[in-house]
Amino acid sequence: MQTITPNIITVEALMDYYKKKEGPWQISDDFVREGFQQNLIKTDSGYKYSKFTGYMKFVDEYNSSPDVKVKIRRDYKECEPNQKWHFIHSYGCRKVNRKEISAKAAYVRFSCSELKIWMAEAAEVDKNIVCGVAKILKIILTCYGDNTSVDESNQQQIKQFIEDAGIQLTDSVQKEVAKYLNNIPRNRHGTLKAITNRLLPWNIIEKAINEQCEYYLRISPQ
Repeated sequence: MQTITPNIITVEALMDYYKKKEGPWQISDDFVREGFQQNLIKTDSGYKYSKFTGYMKFVDEYNSSPDVKVKIRRDYKECEPNQKWHFIHSYGCRKVNRKEISAKAAYVRFSCSELKIWMAEAAEVDKNIVCGVAKILKIILTCYGDNTSVDESNQQQIKQFIEDAGIQLTDSVQKEVAKYLNNIPRNRHGTLKAITNRLLPWNIIEKAINEQCEYYLRISPQ
């Protein structure tokens, strides 16, 4: 296999990569089906959408285009909108310079849990790691929904999931994760993004992509 040292993987290259990916994506789909899709809240009668933000809001704009032949639905039970559409169409249609922005810079800004889980799963990151992170995020999001803190029992369960999944964390990162866990439920989006970026960092996804490809589709010069 030819070895090429890349400078920066761009968002455009990442989109080219994921466009070729086809499901099913069991882990990320189950995450959504179990009620952890963006904008869902739990009620006595089940789950319902509270409001539409981000990619869920973009559905209306996308469907209003005369060029769209297949309309996108909002239905968490059917995993719609799916995360491939989320990344390629919702994020990809925003006003970003895809040829210049690095994939890493974009990834660390994403606050959507289901998108990051899908990106890892579709890139064929070790399933134990992806599944472990999904389990941890479910605990955290459940605490958010119940407006409760992550108690000692939950924290022990999270530590066990990290160990079982083989997620390697340095001492400093472990302390950071513990600090963010203690911040729940005060800062939902910032805390969730920070924890996800540490449990499922970009370099793991980048490594998985690089192992599948003889070379990157496109790189931008330094």
